[in-house]
Amino acid sequence: MAMAVRAQNGPPDFQFAALRENVQREPAPFRVFVTIGTNKFTFVTPDGFQIKEDPAQQRVILTSANQTCTMIIKFGGTVSDGSSASDTTACRDLLLKQYPKATILNEFSATAGQSGPAFDLQYLSPGGTSQIMRVAFIPSVVGTLEFKATGTANVQMSFNTILRTFSTSDASGKLEIPPPVSDRM
Repeated sequence: MAMAVRAQNGPPDFQFAALRENVQREPAPFRVFVTIGTNKFTFVTPDGFQIKEDPAQQRVILTSANQTCTMIIKFGGTVSDGSSASDTTACRDLLLKQYPKATILNEFSATAGQSGPAFDLQYLSPGGTSQIMRVAFIPSVVGTLEFKATGTANVQMSFNTILRTFSTSDASGKLEIPPPVSDRM
């Protein structure tokens, strides 16, 4: 079957596991499981991405094999001083504060269980390379889920793979795990 990777060395309420999906292609993508207290989350990684957990920051980091795309999913963050993840203006202001030289190319709504504001940005890296970033702020029971994909390639497709496969547990803590992803993903 699949090899599991577990981490419990961060805050006691953050648990992480990654299992290979049972699909008819190689390499099979990983299905990632994150548990924070009684809340459970799962998603499928884009093809060829390596996974690293960061329990201290309650986030999962994915990096493409060719190093052209990095995705960070942060669990339980906040947008700013008391603002909601559904407050588009607060989310936009936070991004422009973090990336003051970035240009927002597009604003839209993204869904990962619930809906929240999302943005496409473009900026120059310290090395002078044009970078594309897609960010979504999704409200959840653990706080704001922040999905961020940055790179020169694969950003939108990789980001959409995560959101399309993202599931959260219900109020009782039960997590419905969707069937394995299609071989066409």
